[in-house]
Amino acid sequence: LPSNTWLGGALTVNVNIAQTCNAYWNGSTINFFKSGGGCANTGELPGVALHEWGHGPDLFRTRAVVRTGPDGRYRCEHLCEGTYDVWVSLAGYAASRSWGAHPGNEELDVVLAPCGALLGRVVDCSTDRGVEGATVSLSPSGGDASIEVSPDGGFRIGYVEPDTFRVHVSARGYAPARSEPVEVRAGGEATDVIVRLVPGIALRGRVLSSATRAPIAGARVDCEAGSDALDWAEKLIGALSSVTDGQGRFEMEGLPAAELTVIASSDGYASERCAVDARTGPPRDVEILLPRGARVHGRFLAPGGRPVPYGTVRALALDDSRRWVLTHTDAEGRYEIRGLFPGPYQVVFYNDAAHFGSIVGPICGSLTVQVGEGESIQLDFPVQGGARLSGMVRRGGRAQPGLDILLWRESFNAWSVLTGANGEYLLEGLPPGQWKLEV
Repeated sequence: LPSNTWLGGALTVNVNIAQTCNAYWNGSTINFFKSGGGCANTGELPGVALHEWGHGPDLFRTRAVVRTGPDGRYRCEHLCEGTYDVWVSLAGYAASRSWGAHPGNEELDVVLAPCGALLGRVVDCSTDRGVEGATVSLSPSGGDASIEVSPDGGFRIGYVEPDTFRVHVSARGYAPARSEPVEVRAGGEATDVIVRLVPGIALRGRVLSSATRAPIAGARVDCEAGSDALDWAEKLIGALSSVTDGQGRFEMEGLPAAELTVIASSDGYASERCAVDARTGPPRDVEILLPRGARVHGRFLAPGGRPVPYGTVRALALDDSRRWVLTHTDAEGRYEIRGLFPGPYQVVFYNDAAHFGSIVGPICGSLTVQVGEGESIQLDFPVQGGARLSGMVRRGGRAQPGLDILLWRESFNAWSVLTGANGEYLLEGLPPGQWKLEV
């Protein structure tokens, strides 16, 4: 670890990412999803950040960072034996990566391609006049592209790595739109990219309690385009949202004339989705009924009763909806999942900290539970007072450490643990019944 220079560098965290419902590591940064949109995942920031950060040491366990000299030459010294990936980046140039390089006396030359640019306008489809206040983005992201939009709808996107892109545009009162594929070549400029916007459709409605039909104030309402012509990421790029007033009313403008999915969520309630067909014009007012959300909470413990800090707990619905919610335990192993829709769930527990040698060690398992509307259930793992199974794994008389012991049965319950230094294993808190053991 002392020689791992990556550990001493700054780490960028991006927030409010709309294209996902889970935090993730992209190889260099931590990325947190945007709340709402039917995404009910929760977790303490330290725990989630620790998990995602843990991918960094895995990737950069042996790393050297150097800068080139005036003649472009570089030299990485004191490298361990093995293969390396060589990354080269410079402002104004597309990043380059060479795979599987071996340290030695031979030089590895890298040729950087200059970035390109993309120029165009955002116009009203009926008047061809520029649209002021438009938001412009690229798909895929285009590296470290910089985007400038002028008041008359003109835009310039610089520092674009060579590739083929679509330009995505949104503006108040208009439906989201995208350009045809545009190729950007190294050092070149793609010009005359015109994105025409069509006035959007308005959607109005109310969010009510399913039990009392009382209005729910402060509920978040998101709308996504459900057209088959759009892929999953593009639907989310065009996502719009609103918040209900004191009478539970909401209104959204600038929606595309397409099949829409409206998602309503509020604290203490389960989120609900409904389909709206806006292909032939403004739809009728929408009424969304939310049931009181169920709550599952408890503790995640390791053998011996030690808490599992920053572990992951995922509740997966066992009905056709396949809804799922994810959270992380705190430092004492406690977790809470709120806003569950009534029905059966498989609750899965697993230890993220095993990525970097937690003293708790890797452990995982699952339990099934049925929750009713507004119900609160305590669910600890492992089950207190349950059975325990222990043993040793040997081969040819020699202990076998580090093997995965999986105990499972058809009711979706499963436990797993790794064998210790002497081949020993211990599984605790098992519900009674017949199980299958797999090594």
